[in-house]
Amino acid sequence: MENTPLIIQAVRWFDSTNSALQQRYNRTIPSLAFVHIPVHASFSFQQEGVDAHKEPGINDDNPMAHQGITCVDNVCTYTGQDIPFMSALANTPGMMAMFSGHDHGNDWCAFLLLSSNHVAWADSAYAGASGGTHGYLI
Repeated sequence: MENTPLIIQAVRWFDSTNSALQQRYNRTIPSLAFVHIPVHASFSFQQEGVDAHKEPGINDDNPMAHQGITCVDNVCTYTGQDIPFMSALANTPGMMAMFSGHDHGNDWCAFLLLSSNHVAWADSAYAGASGGTHGYLI
């Protein structure tokens, strides 16, 4: 396991912990996910255009900083490093929402199709710890 990439180790831990909780309580566990750095899917969504009527909130950090990129000499390329964990989240029974922080000038909610069976609200920023605006679900 020591040569296994950290993201794969994290996904295995997440999946096994979720499975253990479901077995222990004999039910699907309603779940919320928090990631500090927004995932690339949030960045892609933002770049397509956040509609203030459909995705209410603040969109001041545009473009947002996001996961899955490698930068060399100020040229950044998306590498897909966040895909394994996003796939794990998208395939988690009971997953209701994902929140991210980091970009405290963003605080919008979007209804995203995570997979053919799962939809969730994704809040682009929860800045409560820094005294900023607070993300929430309606």
